[in-house]
Amino acid sequence: MEQLLFYHGGPGLNSNPERNMLAPLYKRHGLDLRVWNAPSALRNTLPAGFKGDRFEQLLQDAESFLLEHYQGKPLFVLGHSMGGQVVAWLLQKHAEKIKIAFMSAPCFRVFSADRNIFSLMERDCVLNNDDVGAEKMRSVIRNLSGSFDDNNISGWQFLLSNPGIFNHYWHHRDRQVSYFSHFVSPEYIMDVDGFFETRKDFIDVEVAPSSVKTIVFFGLQDAVVNLDEARATIHDNFSDLKVYKMPYSAHYPHIEEMNEVLNIIRETIDAWGGNNS
Repeated sequence: MEQLLFYHGGPGLNSNPERNMLAPLYKRHGLDLRVWNAPSALRNTLPAGFKGDRFEQLLQDAESFLLEHYQGKPLFVLGHSMGGQVVAWLLQKHAEKIKIAFMSAPCFRVFSADRNIFSLMERDCVLNNDDVGAEKMRSVIRNLSGSFDDNNISGWQFLLSNPGIFNHYWHHRDRQVSYFSHFVSPEYIMDVDGFFETRKDFIDVEVAPSSVKTIVFFGLQDAVVNLDEARATIHDNFSDLKVYKMPYSAHYPHIEEMNEVLNIIRETIDAWGGNNS
């Protein structure tokens, strides 16, 4: 049974939904899905009193997860959203340890995604006749600087007080409900403090050219990631590339079209001989 390492999006999220929704399904198809969770005070995996760079620590923890599972045979990895940046960073450091990199809705330009989601929030406010909220979001958008400054923080604080905004990340509502049902237990809720602390230190990973076989899944209904930007990044940097456009997915293709994505992953791994070649 081949191992597939999963790196979640975020920051502030975790892989509990994938562990519950995908791991049993993948196991029935001969894949051992091993899920990574970013360091978090909620799970007591953040060093006590840690005051360093949270994003750098996140990357180092992701690297440790890869190295823990490496047994001399190149691995298969799957990164979602920000996890795509994590996988791109791992490819720079450990290309020889990765046989195939899979990415689901990779987000390589986080501040561009911020602008998109803030614009969606402004539109929601207009539709709900919330003039104050709409003007607040217009002000946030006008003053975006490309850094996680007080203006950007205030935008995210407003978004997180309006949880309906997360509907824009999804196309398949039943899968959305199922996904969020796994963010209930205290250690696996969204780590809001961790989100803000990590974003303050966040710098988009500079994606470097790679010859490792790369499979990317884009949701055609995705309103968060700028698909043209993302496509340009992957086509410019990954020479052995296959892109799949998932018609019934937004920002979560690996969940919304889980069987279709799994079949492609399984077929790709089979074609490349699994971990034994």
